[in-house]
Amino acid sequence: MQMLFFEGKPGCLAMLLWSYIDESSDGSQKKAFVAAGFMAPVKTWTAMRTPWKRKLKEHRIKYFKSSECRNLQGEFFKYKAEFGLDEGKKRALAVRDDLEELIRQYPLIGFSLGVNMADFWEINTSNEARTSPHWNPDYEDCAFQLVIHALVTRLKTEFEGRKYQIGFVHDHSSKSAKLLHSFDCFKVRHPALSDCMRNFTSLDDKTHPPLQMADLMADVARDMITRKIDDPTIEVQPRQGVKGSVYTVDCWQRKGMMKILRGQTKSLDISPCSETSLPSIQI
Repeated sequence: MQMLFFEGKPGCLAMLLWSYIDESSDGSQKKAFVAAGFMAPVKTWTAMRTPWKRKLKEHRIKYFKSSECRNLQGEFFKYKAEFGLDEGKKRALAVRDDLEELIRQYPLIGFSLGVNMADFWEINTSNEARTSPHWNPDYEDCAFQLVIHALVTRLKTEFEGRKYQIGFVHDHSSKSAKLLHSFDCFKVRHPALSDCMRNFTSLDDKTHPPLQMADLMADVARDMITRKIDDPTIEVQPRQGVKGSVYTVDCWQRKGMMKILRGQTKSLDISPCSETSLPSIQI
């Protein structure tokens, strides 16, 4: 799948891309934790907002959230109340499928980075991890930095010679301040990548459709990565609804973790960010 965003020639006016990110995990966080989302130019996000809201209205829900869809909670509780558990689940999944079909009609780039939690917990409790200056015991922070590094590095290759800026948006929560600090630290540590990185902001997912789409992508990716962890020999494909919109799904596992733990990945530093690691003037 290619990123067919640029219509002009190299040297044209800078294009602004927005990447909306969310996360998903199993309840016990023993299997997989995933940071994922969609990226697209501003004009694409603008074009999608009204059709997305129209779909929600057709299905009598105010917003979409994958966990509520799966568990028939929140906006999806009405399906359980009206039709019972089994039929309610069928109708809830039909809503999800309908929204995924809408996503396929637009040039969105789906991406994700999963963490194999069994590998992470094993390494995190080792003596080597406790003494390593390279190891980050915060798996959420790791996933966030890794997915940004993978995406921006890929863009550098795909968009070589093009002028563009990419901004990142995450659901507003208690994690927002931590993620902003991590984002700023990432830019300082990776100046070769920071020139195309615009900023990081947090918004309410209940009122911003792109974040609801990111939530859906995170759910798709978690399903794919979980199945791959359970059986590494199988070829995992995304759900039919979003197949064609998923650009990359990667999983951070033991081999990659050990390289970071031992400082063998010179181009990637995801160690914890301290207040003193940032200059007084942000990039």
